Amino acid sequence: MIKRLILTSIFSFSSCITSWSGYKSVEKNKYRQGILVIRETSLYEFPIEEKKYQIAKCKEGSLFEVEDSYNNKDLIRYDDIATKYYKVKCSNKDGFIPYLGSYTFLNVLTANTAKELSNVDVNSFKTLSIFQEKISGEPYLTDTKLSFVIYGDFDYLKSARVWLDISDNGDTIFKEQYRITNFNSDYTEFTLVSKKNVTIKISRIDERNSKISGVTLLNGGKETIVKRYNIIKNWNSYVNP
Repeated sequence: MIKRLILTSIFSFSSCITSWSGYKSVEKNKYRQGILVIRETSLYEFPIEEKKYQIAKCKEGSLFEVEDSYNNKDLIRYDDIATKYYKVKCSNKDGFIPYLGSYTFLNVLTANTAKELSNVDVNSFKTLSIFQEKISGEPYLTDTKLSFVIYGDFDYLKSARVWLDISDNGDTIFKEQYRITNFNSDYTEFTLVSKKNVTIKISRIDERNSKISGVTLLNGGKETIVKRYNIIKNWNSYVNP
């Protein structure tokens, strides 16, 4: 009885405590911050990303001021389940929204306060998140032995930026900032423009191959097929391309 009262006071879920025993593995961290949903995300009754506990959806553009975060330590051994959660209210239901930045794609932006996120362009950061999921965060190796990484930057909240970083034997020889100006309906082809008004295009062919054009250092700017190292959810099943 005492244990039940303690759990109820910590998580304020008195009606649900008896139906889920996982709270013993959940660590509550008191840290006030603002969070902005940029990809529609499921809301769960408990801090565990499991379909049977899904109770609602948090829509894109939902803005919250949260007091705490919850880390489910029991989920650390899994590659495809979020470990960090925030307690929020979506569709008039209280629950836990997972932070998905640790795998697949980023679903929320965070800042010290919700006010800092109030003027963020949700659509542009949603596009950047999809770009991150489909294309970026992945190193590419070319036939010229140059390597490059293209990735989304979610820290600069005034605009959604993409960085292209080209290296030669591990040393950076080119780094440029771009913005996404166009994409196709299934988000597999993206057009990017730099501050110097240079346009590059990059597209996903399949799980292991992409193509890029417009980068002078890569095949003189001509279309180049490159091998992609995928974002890995389960390293135990990873096969080198």
